[in-house]
Amino acid sequence: MRKKTDYEKKAVLAKKRESRSYLDSLDNVNNRFDLNKFLFRGYHHSNRFKHEYYDLDPLVNIRGFNTVEGVTLNYGVSYRKRIDSLNNRFLFLGARAGYGFSDRLLTGGVNGSIPIGSFTLGFNAGSDIVDLNNTAPISPFVNSLYSLFERQNFEKLYQKQFASVTLHKRIAGGWQATAGAEWADRKWLSNSSSYSFFTPGNRNYTSNNPYTPAQDIPLFPENQSFKVSLRTTYDFSNKYETYPNGRRYLPSPYPTIGLNYTKGIKNFLGSDVDYDLVSADISKSDISLGIFGRTSFFIGTGKFLNNNSLFYPDYKQFAGNQVLFYKEGINSFLLLNYYTFSTYNQYIEGHLEHNFSGFILNKIPLIRKLKLQEIIDLNYLSTPQLKNYSELGFGIQYLNFRLMYGTSFNSGSKINSAFRIGLGF
Repeated sequence: MRKKTDYEKKAVLAKKRESRSYLDSLDNVNNRFDLNKFLFRGYHHSNRFKHEYYDLDPLVNIRGFNTVEGVTLNYGVSYRKRIDSLNNRFLFLGARAGYGFSDRLLTGGVNGSIPIGSFTLGFNAGSDIVDLNNTAPISPFVNSLYSLFERQNFEKLYQKQFASVTLHKRIAGGWQATAGAEWADRKWLSNSSSYSFFTPGNRNYTSNNPYTPAQDIPLFPENQSFKVSLRTTYDFSNKYETYPNGRRYLPSPYPTIGLNYTKGIKNFLGSDVDYDLVSADISKSDISLGIFGRTSFFIGTGKFLNNNSLFYPDYKQFAGNQVLFYKEGINSFLLLNYYTFSTYNQYIEGHLEHNFSGFILNKIPLIRKLKLQEIIDLNYLSTPQLKNYSELGFGIQYLNFRLMYGTSFNSGSKINSAFRIGLGF
């Protein structure tokens, strides 16, 4: 191979400097402070050569309202740095702080993930006011709107002081596993504010106990919990593509199978809980059916082998919905109560969604120009308390906007029906 002359080497270095100067100028433009962007989209700073990224939350996200905390302030910052270019893995560090002006509770914490060899170590610690339903089915923003304008406080909360660690590893191809441990001190909270912009029909707020809406009776006593959890998944695929910025595993044509085990350990670090939960799930999204569209499904089942001592936050909970706007997700319900059907026994749930991708509406003149997609939803849940609950939903989707009409049944008897709006962003 011919060696480069000094002139050629200088030309290559000059091109690198020119390229770096150009990228630096792009970074300067992208990182330039913009008050309007900072207000609505947050602030992002990047250094492409060091692969470092800094993010600050949008200012509009820091304010909300709920009946437990009153007006709230919440703000977060984060830092990312790529330290494994082969697998596109990052060091991540984040911090957040919050304050409730009615309950006068200060919250905050730190979290992060650190690649260590072939493992990723995650950690999270602090104090927070969190949803009683650990799937967080209603967003704080939507709950704030319903509370302030309709005087309806759907979100129920409790205080959690905690520290947790997780260890994740891709064992081989599509086989992954995660182990975790968490200690937490948990305290039920009562409402501390009854403020709203309007009082439609002299409507009163419900209590922070979903089982006694007319009285603020504690749902559970203050308690400590120490639990360990294991989860492993396999998607029957070992294929991947390698890019300059990392390795990307290709989607599997087969479903993903997941197995879970959670153990509440009594008397360790003052823990009050003693339970064993085993569960399994199988899921697959966007299964192509050619001209007939695509299908997604999720089936999950589980059982508490031992429920000697546990509290509401330890129950198996489900992604219900009681408001007009809902979070889209393959394992979400359209009409299920957020809290009252959680279980400490056994359950089986199933979800099926089919998107016809315009197979029907594209045959109608003028309508087909809108490129609407027809959606059918089927949801099912069975617990000892709920027996046989099912939902049937029909709707249309335009870009990321979805309008659904759902009807729910229990053991064949109709319970409820309503429209729902889903936003996929």
